Amino acid sequence: MPHFRTNRTYAPYKVSDDRKKSILSAYPKLKAGMNEQQVFDLLGKPDVAEEGWAKEGPFCRAISWQYWVELTHDSANENDSMIELFFSKDGLVQWVVPHPGLGLKEKGTYLRQ
Repeated sequence: MPHFRTNRTYAPYKVSDDRKKSILSAYPKLKAGMNEQQVFDLLGKPDVAEEGWAKEGPFCRAISWQYWVELTHDSANENDSMIELFFSKDGLVQWVVPHPGLGLKEKGTYLRQ
């Protein structure tokens, strides 16, 4: 799947009620091992997509996508409601991490590559 640019968004930010409902209702369908296209088809374009590059070589180590429900600060903050997905360098979901306030459980595990 081709990568895409996401826009910087500043606090305070809150998604529409329809977008929030769509993200939260799709959450039970998310699972470790899904590829980027499957996640995109399920949740749509993420609010933030980032690549993590290795210091020791010019290769992408991992990709993360964030789907925001509410952003309360200009920088990352534990009070911001979001769901973050971490993909392996092969483009498969390894770990899905929802904000604790959303009442959802993590899926998969963190495995450093």
